[in-house]
Amino acid sequence: MTSTPSDAASSATDEWVAVGRASDLARAGRLVVVVRGTPVLLMWNDGDVVALHDTCIHKGRSLSEGVVFAGRLVCAGHQWAYDLHTGYCKARDRYQPVYRVCIDGDDVMVHLAPSS
Repeated sequence: MTSTPSDAASSATDEWVAVGRASDLARAGRLVVVVRGTPVLLMWNDGDVVALHDTCIHKGRSLSEGVVFAGRLVCAGHQWAYDLHTGYCKARDRYQPVYRVCIDGDDVMVHLAPSS
């Protein structure tokens, strides 16, 4: 998991936004939140929270409908599989946007700029 927002270097592009509660995410397993008009899928993976753009780059389907298999999120539409941490789709050599995320107390924080 990434550092907390207070540990992150400060700059004009370094903006963290509280998007929900970790306790709510723990109960739901995955949540879709909207960060400044961008749908973001939050989910647990091996004890860490990951955040991906919720709209599949292939056909625009919501990735929240997908399944996780072997560290990849598989889109329910056409089975494009994205690495949960990098967003990389090996079969297509393309990247789904992923976002830095951290837990600060019970707040889930997302960094607005994509990390991939």
